[in-house]
Amino acid sequence: MPEYVLKLLLAALLLSIAYSDLRQRHITLLQVLLLGALSVALAARAGWPVLWRQAMLNSVFLASQFGLLWVWFSLRERRPARLFEHYIGLGDLLFLLAITPVFPFRHFVWFYTTSAFLVLLLALLLKGLRPTAFDTIPLAGGLACCFLIYLLLEIQMPAY
Repeated sequence: MPEYVLKLLLAALLLSIAYSDLRQRHITLLQVLLLGALSVALAARAGWPVLWRQAMLNSVFLASQFGLLWVWFSLRERRPARLFEHYIGLGDLLFLLAITPVFPFRHFVWFYTTSAFLVLLLALLLKGLRPTAFDTIPLAGGLACCFLIYLLLEIQMPAY
């Protein structure tokens, strides 16, 4: 399948994920599986060794991030934290895992930190303007929007 078709399908899926998370506060397993399949299809163009290396490095980075979050919340609560019951949606983690093959490690770290910061900043601003706007932060939806912007930039500037 041509790369531009994969990117168009990915863009449509990212819009679907953003809509689902922003409106219904969840993303479906089908959306995550399709995202993972499209990510693998795009990353496989660089070769399977590159795909596996990127996916493994990025997954280890995510594991360390979520491990540190678990330690932080466990220390704060003085008991083992239940990250996915109280703080982070499982869909957020699955979304991040699904996109690990797409990015080289440095780009993934940049994407993850920048996108998470922007989503949290926007959520705080919206919460300040409309206190009843939402109870939880739509992280996967915000990350999908950021990934869509990244994808559009990559299409406009391929060397980016």
